[in-house]
Amino acid sequence: MHDDRSIVEDRLRRVLAERVQPAVYGATEPLTIGRWEAPGEPVPVAEGLAAAYGPTTVGDRWGPAWGTTWFRVTGQVPAASAGRTVEAVLDLGFDRQLPGFQCEGLVYRADGEAVKALNPHNAWVRVGAPVEGGEEVE
Repeated sequence: MHDDRSIVEDRLRRVLAERVQPAVYGATEPLTIGRWEAPGEPVPVAEGLAAAYGPTTVGDRWGPAWGTTWFRVTGQVPAASAGRTVEAVLDLGFDRQLPGFQCEGLVYRADGEAVKALNPHNAWVRVGAPVEGGEEVE
């Protein structure tokens, strides 16, 4: 009997990367990101929401180890998404192979209401289900 395990695993990885993962989330739209490096912890939600956010882009390095960085993410739901479920995928730089000791996040609405946590295995936030299209998102 031949040991083809590595060949089969390589094929599975390729199908997952080329076919399955791109199908999980369809069309994407860019979001605008701003950030604020908090001077310490804890930061009251009202202070974090009212802070002056500077510009940042995907891939920028942010925050020291054990530091706190707030992000403001804004955008608009495309009209073509009307009637569909829309989610924002917010990857803070997670390594899904590590169990912990990474960044984590808590998402707030603009009114200060906590929505949900972000972690390596849970990096999405529901924008609406269904959406009307054209909604401003913050």
